[in-house]
Amino acid sequence: MNPTHNKNSYLQAFRLNGNSFLYDDAVNGNIELGGKSDFEKKSLEFIRCWLSGQDVFLLKTSGSTGKPKEIKFTKKQLEKSAARTNRHFNLRHGQTILSCLDTKFVAGVMMIVRAIEGKLKLIIVDPLQLLQKINNESKIEFCAFTPYQFESLLDEKPQTLANIHTILIGGAAINPSLEKQMEQVNSNIFHSYAMTETLTHIAIRGVNGDKRTAIYSAVEGVRFSLDKRACLVIHDQILGIDGLVTNDLVELIDERSFKWIGRIDNVINSGGIKIHVEELENRIGETLQGHGVNQRFCILSIPDEKLTNKIILLIERPERLIDDVEILDILKRNLLKYHDPKVLIEVSKLVLANTGKIDRIENARLYLSKLTINKL
Repeated sequence: MNPTHNKNSYLQAFRLNGNSFLYDDAVNGNIELGGKSDFEKKSLEFIRCWLSGQDVFLLKTSGSTGKPKEIKFTKKQLEKSAARTNRHFNLRHGQTILSCLDTKFVAGVMMIVRAIEGKLKLIIVDPLQLLQKINNESKIEFCAFTPYQFESLLDEKPQTLANIHTILIGGAAINPSLEKQMEQVNSNIFHSYAMTETLTHIAIRGVNGDKRTAIYSAVEGVRFSLDKRACLVIHDQILGIDGLVTNDLVELIDERSFKWIGRIDNVINSGGIKIHVEELENRIGETLQGHGVNQRFCILSIPDEKLTNKIILLIERPERLIDDVEILDILKRNLLKYHDPKVLIEVSKLVLANTGKIDRIENARLYLSKLTINKL
């Protein structure tokens, strides 16, 4: 047995897709992998590497905003990040946390590290089998979901949420309709500002209850500044990150807090006006919700001779209480000039990245390829 494997540093067993395993067996390779899914194998392999003393880990970005890349972190950095999260949410030895995020990416990996280093009981569920595998038998202190996962549970298994004390939402923006529904959930819900480069969240805002706010506040050891583009720059004393430049446009409140506006690379020039996609999506979401339309949607654009770029609304097929022409008319009446979509495209299902975030690049490839420049 590797000498770095210390029985006193974590609880002895964990659950993976409903089955219990000993950490000892994961480290020593005593778990039969035949019949295991790729997710199960990946989870077990990370646990083995972590407890066997591996010093360096390569974590992959999701690729939702560009080509996926691998980033190198030391074990010490992962330990510090995990300890910071455990302190922030006051997670204590023996409490139970649920991990249902892909262990190919940083969010799923960090849930495992938090459990082992914090001596927490760990339940791991394949994100693709969440609705089938999750149950409401035990009290869960902490869990992280994508907005899509949370919405699915809220629609199909709302009773499971009642047993989760603290929920961290990450991986994508929360649409206004879903955020309004979150106000009715008794769990403490937070939304994270996170990226692979910072080993998951470095700022958090409350979503429901008396902690509800639009302002993200830095976690321990983090401060912020702006670059010349008004994009966020991150300084993290604990992880040794100084001057990490992002493409996120923000309103900086002070060096410890900000309001997120959107991605600088998600700006559409329409009619000579610079339109921030995420801000527009929030306004559209609020408007549609007020008219009983709660389907998932996203904003894209195509070149246009008259407007430079024409805004396109991709929406998962709405209920027939309202038709496409009426939706466009409602948005035209409620949005600023040039901000209203000129074309609505109904799709059976929007393409999501592995993180649960809407994949704009793939949706554009699938649904906009047949549209042509407007020559009117």
